[in-house]
Amino acid sequence: ASRTLKKMRGILLVLFVISVFESVRSDKHYYASDPNIGIIGRSQIVINPNTKAASLQYGWSGVRLVFSFKGSTKIGIKMTDRDNIHALSLDGSEKGNIVFTSNSTTIDQILFKNLDPSVSHSVQMFRLTESFYGVSSLEEIYLDDGATLLPSTLEVSCSGSKPNYNTAGAAWHYATCKDRRIEFLGDSITCGFGNGQLGPCTATNLNELANKAWGFLTGSKLYAQTHINCWSGIGAVRNYGGDFGISPNVLFNAYWPNALSGAGYPWDFESWVPNAVVINLGTNDFGGGPLSPSKEQYVSGYLRIMKDARAKYHSNPSLKFFLGCGPMSNKYCPFLTTIISEASALGMDATLVDLQVYNGDNKLIGCAGHPSVAGHALMAQRASDSIQKAFKWN
Repeated sequence: ASRTLKKMRGILLVLFVISVFESVRSDKHYYASDPNIGIIGRSQIVINPNTKAASLQYGWSGVRLVFSFKGSTKIGIKMTDRDNIHALSLDGSEKGNIVFTSNSTTIDQILFKNLDPSVSHSVQMFRLTESFYGVSSLEEIYLDDGATLLPSTLEVSCSGSKPNYNTAGAAWHYATCKDRRIEFLGDSITCGFGNGQLGPCTATNLNELANKAWGFLTGSKLYAQTHINCWSGIGAVRNYGGDFGISPNVLFNAYWPNALSGAGYPWDFESWVPNAVVINLGTNDFGGGPLSPSKEQYVSGYLRIMKDARAKYHSNPSLKFFLGCGPMSNKYCPFLTTIISEASALGMDATLVDLQVYNGDNKLIGCAGHPSVAGHALMAQRASDSIQKAFKWN
């Protein structure tokens, strides 16, 4: 899972199906700390020491913001970002992307206009790009004077296998079943690196689509809320091209404990407790250089991740682990059987998920040997089948 990055330069590019970006002239604003702003994924409220203004910051793949409102003909935002891309949707329909370039840019713009103020609306911003590209920062949202920002109900009761949308208010388009939460820990594969284009190609922020990657797709199939914590080039004990043994900057000890992926804000693991932790780490441990960890090093390091997760999520004694293998490498697959056996001896419930979906069809491969959107879809089917079987989420 090596990374070849192509930095984007220039002015802010905005790509929409509809014409949306105009200067904001809204009469009512809500700060990013407003409790009615819905958030799925890790985030942190950060106070500017000079202005004392609060911003909602986030850095992991697949983080989603949901704004539900009524009584407004438009909605606008003020935010600062660079290199990251967000997909937009309005009332459940995709409406294009916001694309930031390498020049840090603050926008103060209307997202959608000419809306019917007599009905409620929901807007979702879905971060497509991974932590490598830095932190996104939302400062404010804007509505017409007299409009109301509604609570964004994101988890609702389920009728059978699907959310009961009648109870979800304006955010029904994005609601998931209560008590269905899945966390993904992985590398560039889990981030959706290069999945938006068929190979051969160079992976950039423009062809990384977290909303078409196997983690989010797996959650969607099961109507489960997902946290996708991934970083390209990362391994369980060795990063891509690194020395054998324990790398100093691996997901376990450098990134996973943090709210924004970078250092500075520790994540509150008690604030969001999953039913399942899905791990796919190993491609980089045994790739990109002549040196690889021994079986004992890999197994020991992998088990540390699992034991740490069990400790952090101690409030859920029924926590289940799903260990993915593939599709870019199968070198670590035999070791997962050992890990599952040793985890079972420690009282942990772990299941192997075979993600080796490559079958000679080039349409399954995106940039730099990574799975394409079609490849991710097959991976998601296998993962969701395994999780559904374990939890009986019909």
